[in-house]
Order: sequence, then C-alpha cells, then structure tokens
Amino acid sequence: MLYFGSDQAARGPLIQLYINHPIPDKDMYVSETPIGLSSEDRHRIEQLGGNNYRKVFNIYSKLSFYLEQYLNYSRVTDITTWQEYRDSFFLDLESPCRIAFLSDYEFSYLQEKSQLPDSLCETIKQCLNSDNVLHLFSGKKCISAFNFEDRCFWMSEYFAQVKDANALVTPYFDYRQLSNERIIQLQKLIIERIS
Repeated sequence: MLYFGSDQAARGPLIQLYINHPIPDKDMYVSETPIGLSSEDRHRIEQLGGNNYRKVFNIYSKLSFYLEQYLNYSRVTDITTWQEYRDSFFLDLESPCRIAFLSDYEFSYLQEKSQLPDSLCETIKQCLNSDNVLHLFSGKKCISAFNFEDRCFWMSEYFAQVKDANALVTPYFDYRQLSNERIIQLQKLIIERIS
C-alpha cells in the first residue's frame, strides 16, 4: 500500500481511507511509509488518473477540512472553504487524515484473484483495532477486496461498521454515491467514533 498524509495517530485521531486503486504514476512514489502530498503532486495524480482521482481527493478534502474544524486545529481558523483547505493543507504531514492506495502488485493481484493477498489482508486486520485510527473503506468493492464482507454490520443502506474493529465502510468516494447529504452523515459517524 502507498500512503499519503500524516502518521500522527499518537497526537490525536487519525482517519485512514482505503481506495482499491493504484497511483496512476508508477514512478511517483516507492515508499510505503506515509508522506505528505503536495498540491503539485495531487494535480499530477489527477491529470494522469483522471476524474476518478479528482473526485476522491475533493470528497476527502471536504471531510478532512470539517474534521480539522471540529478538532479546532489552529491552522484552519483563517480558511473559509474546503477548496482553500485542499490547496493548502490536504494530506500534508500535519493532517489528521491519510489515504492508502494499492501498489501496482496489489492492484494486479486484485484484478487477477478478485481479492488482495492474504498477507496484506491479515496485516490490515491487525491494524483495525487501533484506538487512534479510524479506518474508512471506500465502497463495497474495497471491503470485498480485503475480504471483510462477513465482518460488516450495515447501519444503513450506505454505511457499515466493521465488527470488532475501528472501521467503517462508506459509499465509494464519488459524488453520485457519496452525495453532500451522505458526506454530512459520514462526518457525524466519524465524530461519534473519535470523540
């Protein structure tokens, strides 16, 4: 997995979003430890990966912005829109949020086997019980890729709790599936779990 954003779980709640897609630029990153995402890198990923990546970043930046406001992060006091936040602070090293993309190998394996390697699924399962990290799985295909369907308790048509884990399944981060109304519902679910 390739991670963008902070690894600050020791300083406060951390939200980690899983997307079952690879980074579109194969040469862009090789590190599996979290790194900050610059505005330039975000634009590059959006240009190479297309509209899907732009929508994922926009929706996640909305959630991140509202979360930082809720947590009273001083760096967002002068920011008035999620767009300004996205262009200034989104997924930098101070962010309370992180995103995990599949590596090329993991994505190829998923395409061939319809599930991620058992070793990766087990590693992620072990991480799901962290008190300081709330894991979000974007879409039913994502939770299926990790082979967690049998652990899901559906709270509504759109959101599920992963049993015995600090994790939620959300609609895919696309405006048709995760509308503004559902983004607000998700914000409430996140706040309930990190408060």
